[in-house]
Order: sequence, then structure tokens, then C-alpha cells
Amino acid sequence: MTELVEGLALAAVRDWLGCSRLAVHGAPGGGGWSSCTVLVEADDRPLVLRLAPTGRGMFGDHDLSVQVNCLRHVRAHGLPAPAVLATDLAGERLGRPGYAMERVPGRVPSDDDPPFTKAGFLFEAAPEAQRRFSTELVDRLAEVHRLPPLAGLPVGPSAADHLAWCQRQRGGVQDGRSPSGAPPVRGTDDDPLWRAYRLLARKPPRDQGPPALLWGDARPANTVVDDEFAVAGLLDWELAGTGAPEFDVSWLNEMNRMRAGTDPPLPGFLTEEQVWQRWSERTGRRPRARPWFRLFAAYRVAVLLELHLDERVRRGVLPAGHPVRTDNRATRRLTELIASH
Repeated sequence: MTELVEGLALAAVRDWLGCSRLAVHGAPGGGGWSSCTVLVEADDRPLVLRLAPTGRGMFGDHDLSVQVNCLRHVRAHGLPAPAVLATDLAGERLGRPGYAMERVPGRVPSDDDPPFTKAGFLFEAAPEAQRRFSTELVDRLAEVHRLPPLAGLPVGPSAADHLAWCQRQRGGVQDGRSPSGAPPVRGTDDDPLWRAYRLLARKPPRDQGPPALLWGDARPANTVVDDEFAVAGLLDWELAGTGAPEFDVSWLNEMNRMRAGTDPPLPGFLTEEQVWQRWSERTGRRPRARPWFRLFAAYRVAVLLELHLDERVRRGVLPAGHPVRTDNRATRRLTELIASH
């Protein structure tokens, strides 16, 4: 094997990592739509490589420094995050931006089909073990929100900024850091994303207190779970930002709901109300504007699914006119929430 993935030479990676032997174990399932993840062993040390896509990818901007800075920040403050071991953020050594981090021992809940809510080690675990993991995930998220925020993150801090980021992504703006005053992507009343945006923009919650560091994609599939069902690693900081911590809590609840689908949630998992209560106890904050943040989380899920489906069309794995692009679980969830908002 002379190449790692998409033209990246093994010799260049060996030289970059300073190792004599490099074994490639492929990519974890379900990934690769926004960036590329490759599992390797460098001189028998398990590592993970994260690489910018060769094409557009899901997002118009792929600044890997956001991930690197967040991983180093949360690790420096005692939270479980993999150590970043090498960076080439300009792509001068690898030919494309990338970084290498340690591979944390443990298991990662699946986002594939079937997801962790239908099969796998979490699904098969006793309710007590599921409860321990679910509770600790909320505790770790609360710890993230107590950290000093990072400067220079591309999303936030205001609710208007978070809305504008979603609108820019829908519009295909190449610079994810463009001003929050970018014109909105206009739609019709038949488009639930446009209807949700108008509802959310009509009365966003006011900022209260200093902005928190936001994980941006808090969900079980972005964790490493050890043998005791404790959280051993917080992964994937691609969507990190700053702002009200309710953004993260609402996102976690919405992602758990989406993964369960029409099936009942795992019996040991905290309910949405219990998640809010536990997070409030751990942070000493009272959650506010929960209906607004819930609608925003569902809107953001629908935006990201739209970007994912667009990327599948660009790669030729989904027909451009496939009905799932406009009628899917996320759009139906939005329609449901809009009707009750």
C-alpha cells in the first residue's frame, strides 16, 4: 500500500510523524463527510489522523485549528480529551491540512445504521451502566461550560450569530467566519427550515452573563467510553463555538431523540428533563428559554442534514432529486415543533 487516503503518501506521513513503521487501519464507520478520519499505528502507537477534505466537504470552511485549539484547551484543564501530537495546519508537509492525536482506549457509540440506540455495547448494557454513561456525559458537558472560553472561535457568541452561521452554511458561503450580518437564505413557507429561521430570528433570547465555551456537537457518538461506562474522551470539536450553554444541552437532547427515532430511548438514559436538571445542578445555572433553544437545535440538525445530503449529491451517491432532501426525519421534526411553538 503506497497511499494512505485520497492521494496522501505514506512516506510523507511517516516523515511528518517521525516514525519508522506506519500501519493503516482505515477509517471508522460513518465518517468522512465533513473531514477525513484515519486510524493508524506509528511504531505500534495507536493514533488518529484528522485531515481536511480534498473537495468542499459539508462545510465551506475547514479550519482545523479550531479542533486542535479546543482539544488542547479542554485537556489542559483536566477534561478527558486526546492529546494532539502533531499538526500540519497549513498542509505544508502532508499536502493538505491535518493533525494527529492519540487514540484513547475504549469504545465509541455508533452513529451508523443501526445506531447505538438499536445495537452495540450501549444497547446491550444493563440500565445501570447506561445511566452511568448518560449521567457522566452531562457532567462532562457541564465541566466544559465552566471552562474559560476560547477566543477566535467561528461561531457565536450571540443567538443572532448562531442563527447567522446556519444561514451562511445553507447559502454555501466559503468563509465560515464572515460577518453575522450576511443576508439570510430566503425560502418559502413550504420550507420548514425557512419557517423555523423566521420564528427563531423574531425573538432570540437575550445574552445573560459571559459566553461559555460550547462543544458544539455534544452527543454519545463523539465520546470514548471505558470499560466502566465512564467518559474517557471528548471528541470532535469541529463545531465548537461560544455562547449560551443552553445551545449544547438542547443539542444533546435533540441528538439523543433523533438517534432513537420512533423507538423508545435506552432505558438507562436520562430523560430530557433529567438532563436539564442534572446540568443545572452541576453548573449552578437555571436554564432559560428552553423552547427557543429546542427549536434552534432541531433547526440546526435540519441544516446539517441538508449539508450532509448536499455532499452526498456532490459525491454522486445520492440523486439530486431524491425526496429525502426535503422530506426527512429532521424536516418532519421541525414541522412538528413549529406547529406547537
